[in-house]
Amino acid sequence: MDRRWIGGALLAALGACEARSGRRLAKATASPSASAPAATARPAPPPSASARSQASAEPAAPTASAPSGDAGAAPVAKPAAPGKPGDPCRLTRGPIQLTFTGPATILPEGDADPRVVFNQDGVPRPVVLPAAAKAAPPPGKASKAGAAKEAKPERLALAGAAERAASPACAAAGDALFCLDKAGGVHRWTRSGEGGAVVAQARPGSPLTAASLAGGHVAYAFLGDRRTTEGAVTLAFVGLDDAMPTTLSEDGSGATYVLLASRAEDAVAVYVDARRVLTPVHARVLSAPSGKLVLGQDAVVFVGGGTDGRTPGAIARGKDGHELALLPIEKDEKAFGLAAIRVEEQPRDDAAVTWSLYPAAMERPAVAATQGVWPIRVLHARPAGADTKGKKVLELGELDAAGTFKPLCPVADGSSYADLSVAVDGAGALWLAYTDGEGTWIEKRGP
Repeated sequence: MDRRWIGGALLAALGACEARSGRRLAKATASPSASAPAATARPAPPPSASARSQASAEPAAPTASAPSGDAGAAPVAKPAAPGKPGDPCRLTRGPIQLTFTGPATILPEGDADPRVVFNQDGVPRPVVLPAAAKAAPPPGKASKAGAAKEAKPERLALAGAAERAASPACAAAGDALFCLDKAGGVHRWTRSGEGGAVVAQARPGSPLTAASLAGGHVAYAFLGDRRTTEGAVTLAFVGLDDAMPTTLSEDGSGATYVLLASRAEDAVAVYVDARRVLTPVHARVLSAPSGKLVLGQDAVVFVGGGTDGRTPGAIARGKDGHELALLPIEKDEKAFGLAAIRVEEQPRDDAAVTWSLYPAAMERPAVAATQGVWPIRVLHARPAGADTKGKKVLELGELDAAGTFKPLCPVADGSSYADLSVAVDGAGALWLAYTDGEGTWIEKRGP
């Protein structure tokens, strides 16, 4: 499938933040499943071989190599420690439209461009970003060796339609990648592209998350349906390495969203149980002291108002180790906003909560946050004004230790946004990915 890049006319000046043109949101659908979680040994089918050719760019536009979807799960370097974050409002690359549309996984690779992976029916499909354009030397002056600078960032859009990626995004932890296929099978791959065996059965299209633990262990969590005398109930499950997954949800609790975040030796799990009347948020610690998964005490850290079950969340983790569960939700009948819920080393009931209110409620909120760096960067979509169905702003901000959200700059504005993802690379640059009505985009901010 041929791809070519169109260099847009919008140039973002270095050192400034600007809002992008409004875009329509592409709706993603996922069908529920009533299958209960179970581990299997069925390997994934080998990916078919394919190749993408690069088309020439229009003469008046800057040229750039188009990203390509590899035929298989290409080798992925192990993640490096993130560098000190730079200026998040300084746009240095993009936005660049990717060859897949849907939730993306950003895998930092030191100081180099990150590898961006999409889920294609349980198979991780990496795309390659175009090389950064170099600024031409002034007329009549020869450029010094090694002194070439990057050109001003430019919006690059595909000439043709992007392929649709599956939901959710692949979950990465340690040397493992977990990807959900359309039937709900959880495939485990190595970062070098080996494996692909189905290790569990989840609800199709439901959240998938992973975290590293001490000793090289990897935990992954997902949602699954279990049939009871009262009907099908959706619960959160967690697996460690190759062991059979176990129930993460506390007895009597369901789950509509689940998150994991790595700590120094263990990990923390947060799951949301959204209901029409109320929305409890649970947290518990995961550890593997002897190679077997141990679940800490379950705590109801927060109870929010009723929702329709589509409430997403994120775990924000600072470099000093403190964690905040972020949940865009209704505060009361008159207020809606982002709840930053403190998750202690040992989670406790009724934890401290800091609210950052929106100008209006949102039907499909979205939020993402960095982990392991300071300050914590947060990317979220919020209403631009008091009209619930009006324009949305994709906004970048940061959290302080108390969970107070400080707006930094707008990233884009349009009808709505989804599939948010953020990561910090080894040089401290911030990478953002998001989906609007035109497709899925990535951009670099900072160094």
